[in-house]
Amino acid sequence: MVKRSSATMVGLLASLMLASTAFAAAPAEYDDARTIGRTDAKITVWHADAAVARSGLSNAMEEISRILRKLDSANRNSEVSLINRIADREEALVSSETYSLLESALKFCRSTKRAFDPTVQSFDYLWQFGRRPAVRPLAAELRVRAGFARCDKVVLKPGRRVRLLEVDMRVGLDDMVRGHALERAAAQLRRQGISSFRIRIGKEAYVGGHAGTRHWLLTVPHPLDPAKDVAQVYVSSHAVATRSQAETFFVRGGVRYHDVLDPRTGQPARGVLQATVISPDPLLADALSRAVMVMGAAKGLRHLESLSNAEGFLIDEKGRLYATGGMKSMARLPARITL
Repeated sequence: MVKRSSATMVGLLASLMLASTAFAAAPAEYDDARTIGRTDAKITVWHADAAVARSGLSNAMEEISRILRKLDSANRNSEVSLINRIADREEALVSSETYSLLESALKFCRSTKRAFDPTVQSFDYLWQFGRRPAVRPLAAELRVRAGFARCDKVVLKPGRRVRLLEVDMRVGLDDMVRGHALERAAAQLRRQGISSFRIRIGKEAYVGGHAGTRHWLLTVPHPLDPAKDVAQVYVSSHAVATRSQAETFFVRGGVRYHDVLDPRTGQPARGVLQATVISPDPLLADALSRAVMVMGAAKGLRHLESLSNAEGFLIDEKGRLYATGGMKSMARLPARITL
């Protein structure tokens, strides 16, 4: 029988305890997926504590649900609907959250020279893309609304009050809501000590940290065939937002009429089939993906290149790709795709 000294036994026990602790603390993957209204959401996290991971997932998903309900223009009980019901006649009092998003929307409107404009919602009821059979608005109807639907007609007053200066004006925050929800859900996870995550809301995603020892993988779908991918993007602490002509549309006379409208005309934007924007700021990625589609391939690419906190690529209606210089370190992109 081999005798061991007490010091040796203490050292052995300490080693076993450390090994056991290390094994117990190994991070694992946890996820949660739900359909919230019209939108699919999924959150995946890496964490060593299962209870913390599940609590974080639940809180983050509830935050996404709260924001989508509160700010969806199609929800009659949302604050955006309140603005659209009364603010062209009287001031609408809103929460600080909605007020702050409207401030950001108006800044984006100015910086993009109205390629992004929250008052594009003024054209929504004319198109009604959800109706079958779909109806194409008369050009005269669009011209009338284009004459007064402008972001400089939205007035934000002290005390979180909103006023629309033209009768029948409408605003929408749908092109910022998902980015805002991604940001707030990530904040919920970080608050609980979860730094490695991937959050998806529709075609938009935000990641933090790493998937185990790897960067997170995000895929960008083919604009006309969702079963295929255009690119695989590896990022850490970035949001990826994709906007496409093929999401909501109808075809008349061989022409695709889609819901990414040019705020300056009320007509569907032409030239860009799909736009993907990558940024550390989810709100910026969300808004820019629409703006650069409206700008067109050449102007949209120049605008992205002028920004220090955004990269991206656009696919024109002939399948040609236009990418910023920074995309080379994030993904391999073909020169064009088959449509």
